[in-house]
Amino acid sequence: MDEIPAKKITSGWRTTQDRLSVGGNSLTIGTRKFAHCVGTHAPSIATFDLDGKAVAFEADVGVDAEVGAGKGSVSFLVVVDGWVKFKSPDMTSDTEPVHIKVDLIGAKSVELIIENCGDGNKGDHGDWANAFFTMKGGAFPKPVSAKKKPVATASKDVNSFSASLWRGETAYIDIPKDLQDKAPAIYGKAMDEDVTLELLSVDEVKYDLVNPVQKNVVIGKGSVPDVCRPWKKGEKKNPSMIKVSVSPDAKPAKRVFELAASDGKRNFFFELNIVDRILPPAKDWKYFLDLWQHPWAVSRYFNLKPFSKEHYARMEPIYRALAECGCKALTVTLLDLPWNHQCYDGYYTMIERVKKADGTWAFDYTVFDEYVEFGRKCGLGRDIHCYSMCPWGYRVTWKDESGKSYRVKMLPGTPEFEDYWGAFLVDFAKHLKKKGWFNDTYIAMDERGPDDVRKIVNLIQAKAPGLKVAACGKTKPSLFADIQIENFCLGFVHLRDHFLSELKPRREKGFITTFYVCGSALTPNTYMFSHPAEGFYLGAYPVMLGFDGFLRWAANSWPKDPYVDASYKTDKSWVNGDVYLIYPNAELSPRLIALRAGVVAAEKMRILADEAKKKGELADETLKYLAGPYYYRDAIRGFGKQKPCAVDFVEFRRMVEEFVNNPNIAK
Repeated sequence: MDEIPAKKITSGWRTTQDRLSVGGNSLTIGTRKFAHCVGTHAPSIATFDLDGKAVAFEADVGVDAEVGAGKGSVSFLVVVDGWVKFKSPDMTSDTEPVHIKVDLIGAKSVELIIENCGDGNKGDHGDWANAFFTMKGGAFPKPVSAKKKPVATASKDVNSFSASLWRGETAYIDIPKDLQDKAPAIYGKAMDEDVTLELLSVDEVKYDLVNPVQKNVVIGKGSVPDVCRPWKKGEKKNPSMIKVSVSPDAKPAKRVFELAASDGKRNFFFELNIVDRILPPAKDWKYFLDLWQHPWAVSRYFNLKPFSKEHYARMEPIYRALAECGCKALTVTLLDLPWNHQCYDGYYTMIERVKKADGTWAFDYTVFDEYVEFGRKCGLGRDIHCYSMCPWGYRVTWKDESGKSYRVKMLPGTPEFEDYWGAFLVDFAKHLKKKGWFNDTYIAMDERGPDDVRKIVNLIQAKAPGLKVAACGKTKPSLFADIQIENFCLGFVHLRDHFLSELKPRREKGFITTFYVCGSALTPNTYMFSHPAEGFYLGAYPVMLGFDGFLRWAANSWPKDPYVDASYKTDKSWVNGDVYLIYPNAELSPRLIALRAGVVAAEKMRILADEAKKKGELADETLKYLAGPYYYRDAIRGFGKQKPCAVDFVEFRRMVEEFVNNPNIAK
């Protein structure tokens, strides 16, 4: 390797050296000295084009002894055609050299990488000793620069655009703006036997600009394209998206669709590359997406009696759309106002309870049963998340036999709390088992501390053994170590590196772990002013870190009329877009479309990783390697902080979609 001319090897300190350490000394790893070597410094990457003519790569790797005893901490990776084929253990200057040999038969490219181990890169002098390629027929590995590829954009003279999709996939593809601007309108609904295309427009929505720190202070007016709907022939403005649906039976090939301009002067072309992979239907995705639904917002907006036949008819297209995004949890309420009245519309109980004169309790599950069956009919679920035994303010509700309503504060661990919830848990568990829903139901809690959660879980296990628990929290689940929480969701702004080590043990137990964003982060998020690529990042990035999915607290907690004014005007205003992702007539926002695209990419990564693991590949390491340049701590930016976000979300999306849709990588 030290004889290859014009190598383009990056170095985190000084410059890469041939036959010397990065510090300019003779190369020593552990107790061994080497004559042939390449000395560099983490972070470092060397990329070579192989053109399928390589057989193998071999080397002895380690930290150069010049840094002193016990210094440095690096890991070596060999990445072949996008997959991590080798990753060393963490190494210091005390570690003896590790010999590696990686098969390169048929490989198109290889990347030789040295990473620091998360503790800074001081003293990380990494050596590739006795490193050589075995090539076919006198071929030579070609060094290439390890630079980001530019994001593809249509030029002024281009009249086509393209996308790559799997069989069975539905996607929303942006029409490049310069193509939209070339004609008064594009028309037509293209279709062939196994591919359909539908043109979409995105309508503007007005809103008040609020102060990002003092959210109830209006500082201006604005508008944003946020309502995606079918484009109608004869409209003055162009469509801006194409909804593409590929049949699972479609043959892998390149298809070209012609779209005609209404002025008759020019045609446009959409090129679709169908990858030879099948994406399962959304109901079968392993990704756990949780977008909280709000049935009372629907009934209020359309002026309908809650849970009437007409109400269910209005909810159905919304819930089906959420199911097609991969939503896996149905939001259910056990009492009135579990979150007080933080939304424009309050949540109310789906299970009526009456306290009889003799002190016993009676429960009516009529609405609960109808709602769960409705959600399942729409494909939303399987999980049923019931909020909550720890409502905000701990105020619980009930009626007496005369119909008088009560709302009283009850704290976990008190006799009153245990009487109120204990009788319910016994009866609820019995009812769930009768319906066949017990194993799918969770008592869900939102941002409660370990002490209260512990008391509640102890009561659940005493009264309804086996009933599961879901919790959203601001700290790592190990603080709940003595509490079994089958579904734990961590606030993204509270995520730290040490938490990641807890993901694999939880998954091995069959538990689900996700993260969420809400109004506490400026980026990444799904606000109306957020870049769409941020939504993609939030959908895809969790899986790359080892999470099971993502949660957003509000799918449809609309303001008074989201079509007219998206501003949330109450005594506590929310940032525009924080309270909903979908509109009353089931129109998706571009924010939800971007999030969905990230979920689809994550599901593709999971499928590829599962297959790679069966072949002995280091699939988890590959995903972490891909995620590395887009470190989550660099992505988080809080309100009121001037430090710019260091993650290029657009580049992240390009990189991920190129990886999962590349036919060579996929196979």
